[in-house]
Amino acid sequence: FVFLALNTTNGILSDVNVRKAIRASLDKNRVISNSYGNMYKTSNFPLNTGSYLVEQKEEDYYNIDEKNNLLTSSGWELKNGVWQKIENYKTKMLELNLVVRASDETRKQAAEDIKNQLQEQGILVNIIYADESSYNSYLNNVNYDMMIGSIDQSIAPDLTTYFGYNNLAKYDNQEVNEIMNAVKNMTDSNELKSKYQRLYEIYNDEVPYIGIARNKIIAVKNTELVGDIKANWYNMFYNIKEWYNSK
Repeated sequence: FVFLALNTTNGILSDVNVRKAIRASLDKNRVISNSYGNMYKTSNFPLNTGSYLVEQKEEDYYNIDEKNNLLTSSGWELKNGVWQKIENYKTKMLELNLVVRASDETRKQAAEDIKNQLQEQGILVNIIYADESSYNSYLNNVNYDMMIGSIDQSIAPDLTTYFGYNNLAKYDNQEVNEIMNAVKNMTDSNELKSKYQRLYEIYNDEVPYIGIARNKIIAVKNTELVGDIKANWYNMFYNIKEWYNSK
């Protein structure tokens, strides 16, 4: 799962409208095409699209008009191609630092594309190419405006990385905290779905992260294999007892 973590305690990014504007400025398909290739697809939420816990829609938040409305409503004004506002009698530019691991060429390319897209929309971005030691320091201390990361996830990933204490976005929401505590020992599937669905709604509304992409898993089968084939993302051999060779 490839994503942008937004430091929600940052002076600029503490404004949810700015976070939503950044999301509305990004064409994820362009990032994937330029950096990851056709073995990736757009993705929004940390849980896989196939997870039974959340009914996810194929959201496309890329909307330049919405971006303009969001920033204008928060007092920003586009001047000379850059969004800016007056605070304490001084001009403040909408300018952010983006941290990326210097050793990861794919992420570096994605960071460049994200920077270019945002700057086309009047949002200035400075990329910080961090070596391994510096990157870990940025990560552990959440010492960044934005960070592009990717995490290998299991079938049932632990979402505390995204929503727990000292998470990657310094995101703190009382209802989210209550949900995260409640699901720890919850076994009823309907209750779990209800809690995670609410988490999904809050995530989309408050934008602590911007999901970019997720790698695809492709299964190739012989054309002679027929039957009730229901292979899925978590078990390639699901329902194998119903498969058979047509010859």
